[in-house]
Amino acid sequence: MRIPIHLKISLAMLLAGSLARPSGLAAGPAWEDRTEGLFQADTTAVAIGSDENPAVYAATADGSLYQTTGAGPWRRVALEIPAGTRVYKLKLDPALPGTLYAATGHGLYAVTENRARQVFAGPPGEDAVTAVALNHAGETRRIYAGTSRGLYILDSDERMWRRSGGELGERPIGDIAVHPLNPRTVLVATDHELWRSVDRGLHWEKRFAMTQDHEREETRADAADEAAADADALQPRIHTILFWTSDPDRVYLGTEKGVFFSQDLGETWEHIPEQGLLDRNVKTLTTLPQSDDRMLAGTEAGVFAGDARLGSWREFYKGMTARDIRGLAVTRIGPTRVWAATENGVFLYDPETDLERLNLYHEIKPVQLGLGADELLDAFSFEPEIQEVQEAAIRYAEVHPDKILHWRRRARLAAFMPELGLGWDRTRTVEIDRGGTNDPDTFILGPEEKGVDVSFSWDIAKLIWNDDETSIDTRSKLMVQLRDDILDEVNRVYFERRRIQTEVYLSPAQDVQEEVDRRLRVEELTAQLDGLTGGYFTGTVERNVRN
Repeated sequence: MRIPIHLKISLAMLLAGSLARPSGLAAGPAWEDRTEGLFQADTTAVAIGSDENPAVYAATADGSLYQTTGAGPWRRVALEIPAGTRVYKLKLDPALPGTLYAATGHGLYAVTENRARQVFAGPPGEDAVTAVALNHAGETRRIYAGTSRGLYILDSDERMWRRSGGELGERPIGDIAVHPLNPRTVLVATDHELWRSVDRGLHWEKRFAMTQDHEREETRADAADEAAADADALQPRIHTILFWTSDPDRVYLGTEKGVFFSQDLGETWEHIPEQGLLDRNVKTLTTLPQSDDRMLAGTEAGVFAGDARLGSWREFYKGMTARDIRGLAVTRIGPTRVWAATENGVFLYDPETDLERLNLYHEIKPVQLGLGADELLDAFSFEPEIQEVQEAAIRYAEVHPDKILHWRRRARLAAFMPELGLGWDRTRTVEIDRGGTNDPDTFILGPEEKGVDVSFSWDIAKLIWNDDETSIDTRSKLMVQLRDDILDEVNRVYFERRRIQTEVYLSPAQDVQEEVDRRLRVEELTAQLDGLTGGYFTGTVERNVRN
């Protein structure tokens, strides 16, 4: 079946301005901005209490800690935390629901009855606490504090914190998690590795490593970029550890390379597919109540709901004016509520029963107009192919492989170029004619002499090895990584946009508001492609439509 050109353009333009949503969320509620009452919108963490303490806590970038009951206004608590202290994590004590622990840039604080006291301060230069976990086994309560330079442990029957032995005593800690049913099992994430203990931290074994990031560490070391490495220590590549609620032997890792999954407590690992996940840098993960297969992921591109085993992610974007998600928290008692801490405030999602009805593999409606898959995809033939968009993005970012080849060629040719030396000399002699007793000395100036010399020299050793090639090798590794990141983002945005376009046709909007939201969303994705390609995507579409 051949589609008439006028129908192809009309259909494609319709699809280009729409966005499909999962059937369970089609008419569902939106995110609600709950930032009012916070002195600063930039929030870094969020936590929800238990049934005994149903309060919601949020920390802002200026070091302030706020509390709300959910329906009421925010009020500031824990004024004892120094102003300007960044709060990295908030953790409720499961055995003491009225106690909240705040991991901050100046130590670990315990907040009780809205007052904070410092319970841990590391050595000078090591006082930034980036993670905290509570372990209750028998009568002994143990606190784990992860810092930028190692793991520290405190038992309730001790007064002094002790540094963990081995590598965990020296590495930056990203997150700590205690098995909810077996508190003797503890998982600790360093910058790019996961360690497991089955005896409450006496012995540790490495269970996961992000090997690609080892290479990046070496690249940074070769580049001697110590400042970047130090700053990167507080932003670990393994961001979060999640034990599955209904089956704690299932473990999930949120990393800068997506979500990894283990169903045997870290013995083996699988990478969860990323279809629909626009940003692989997953900073926070949480489960959804009364669900065995759904989870939420917070990224720098928003909040995504996904299948815990098979992937297939969908974005929760409606009403969300922020993108960088720093923390997620879900109520476990009563109606489901999702709280999100972002760079632009705190947002609340009140889905009522929509999360329970959410089906990531919703039933596709029959194709209309009798178009098959090939005909439907052919309707987008006026848009540039993915290879063209990739090439445009590489050119715009100036990371084409030919650039490195050009550098290497110039470095080799430089060995044939001599060093040019120029010299200029100007001299004049002065003689003294000493007079007699009554005669003064006389200074006699000689003729002025001027000279110019030119020299050429070659470093023959550079014909065999040029030191510039070492610098080029380092820059080449960094450029390859940057190019891979750009291509990865282009692929995700491009195919998410294409998937959305086809779903609009297969699952039409239910009302005008939904249609407006869809059009705005696709315009946003189109703008992202234009930003990555310097306007190439829209320019190509406009030229093809005119022609």
